Amino acid sequence: MGAIRMKIFSLISLFFAFSIMSPIMGADQENGYNGATLLLEGRRDALIAQIGSAQKSIGIATPFFSDTKVQGALVAAHERGVPVTVYVAGRAKADRLAHAGMKVELVKDLHAKLAIIDDAVVIGSDNWSQVSAVRSAELAVLVHTPRTAAQGRRAFARIPYLAGAGAGATPQHPTPGESKMMRGHSGYKADRMRAFVADPSSDNRLDVFSMGLDSDRFVREVEATYAGCPADMQPRMRFFLDKSALTHTGLLDRLKAAGGDRLSIRIFNADRSQKIWGRFTDLAHQKAITRSVTHSNGTVSTHVIISTGNLCVRSDQEVNFDYHRPGDDALHGQLEKLGDTYESDSAWTLYHSDVADATADAHAEASGAAADDQEARYQMPRRSKRLAAKRALQGRVPQMPMTAPQPRRASRKIASIGDGSQRRSPRLAALRAGSRTVN
Repeated sequence: MGAIRMKIFSLISLFFAFSIMSPIMGADQENGYNGATLLLEGRRDALIAQIGSAQKSIGIATPFFSDTKVQGALVAAHERGVPVTVYVAGRAKADRLAHAGMKVELVKDLHAKLAIIDDAVVIGSDNWSQVSAVRSAELAVLVHTPRTAAQGRRAFARIPYLAGAGAGATPQHPTPGESKMMRGHSGYKADRMRAFVADPSSDNRLDVFSMGLDSDRFVREVEATYAGCPADMQPRMRFFLDKSALTHTGLLDRLKAAGGDRLSIRIFNADRSQKIWGRFTDLAHQKAITRSVTHSNGTVSTHVIISTGNLCVRSDQEVNFDYHRPGDDALHGQLEKLGDTYESDSAWTLYHSDVADATADAHAEASGAAADDQEARYQMPRRSKRLAAKRALQGRVPQMPMTAPQPRRASRKIASIGDGSQRRSPRLAALRAGSRTVN
């Protein structure tokens, strides 16, 4: 009787496991990308098209927000009766949305770039700023399935609670591979490499797309992976990073020492010759990881993570979203081809010590924080720039007040910046009232 019960329990468990996976592996396969469409060009147009067709609800999370075309699409959707909720970081330009009557809230440490529009989800690296819209090294994924939309809405609902939590620590143990909004994500990304040690093969591959890389946790896992695989069965790894990664050449050298010829690192725009509008130094802003494992029986399993966070300590302390696509061979193949393209692109320089030496004098400019500040400075209205310059001369840290005084809420992690009843700009009201900045 006990054996029969165990067999029944096993069958039930198998049924539930298949039921959980089948919406991704089954219904999502109705189009050529298993339900996930990779967006390299036309990212803004795709987002605006989804907003234009929205009928039930729209949720937007982005740290920087100055794209007037996207904001115009949101205003139009709100005016036709679609509920819109927007979470932004402290220096986004969202007054237009607040004045239109949308729910707009400031979220401390928000770094996620996520849109949930009815049953469609857009995840990627775009900040939906004017600068981000014209960058070439950005990527996003459009997924149009009820299951993914439900996951996205649950993740979106967690943002207020994560904003009130403390800074995240990089986890030291594996985390279930589900899509989630969280702090501290680079640790379980690193854990994905353990499959290479469990099933070693020279055909195993890992591609990493990240703006910066200063996660010692991730580098240690790369070192352990190569140390744990036989010399003739080591995986091939490719890292595609922005020049900001050159602020941590020690970690890059450790990667090269661990992988040798089986590991390559390419740096985007190392000589800073690529410019946006002839003004801003272009950067690689993509965030994704692809992994393929060739098993002993000859089968290959793929796994893709589309992330909004870099492999950096700073990103681990911020609120980010990771989207997992296990078994999506089409999406994996597209990203692998993207890496092949970068290998032959002169804008991507193969890393070696000479590259680091040639750019050592520009490390400060290339930092990830400076890259984010670049977008924030571009979004600042003229009056705020003058105010920031005045405060800098006075030795004060320039910050942009975003809210009018709110008793007993100024110290909270989230503060509303408008419910539609305000006719005056919240930013100007804050300046006139002398309120404290909500970070």
